[in-house]
Amino acid sequence: MDSADLMLALRREQIAVLHAVRPVVTPAGRDIVVIFLEATYGQHEAAQACLRRLPGVAEVSFARHTKAILYVLLDRSQPARS
Repeated sequence: MDSADLMLALRREQIAVLHAVRPVVTPAGRDIVVIFLEATYGQHEAAQACLRRLPGVAEVSFARHTKAILYVLLDRSQPARS
């Protein structure tokens, strides 16, 4: 699972994605993808629900200052579907 897979899943659900950053490894060794949504459409809850259904996604949270930025914590133990 990488940023392109996540963007594709969101766009299939008609969610306006502006950008997704390649996975970044945290100091704790976890992979995080940052996704930027189009803020004016208010699709943050639909995006969160869509991402939580995907295999390989452990957690989805919002930035503190805006819900248009999502942090997606990936679970390396669950391979993505091909």
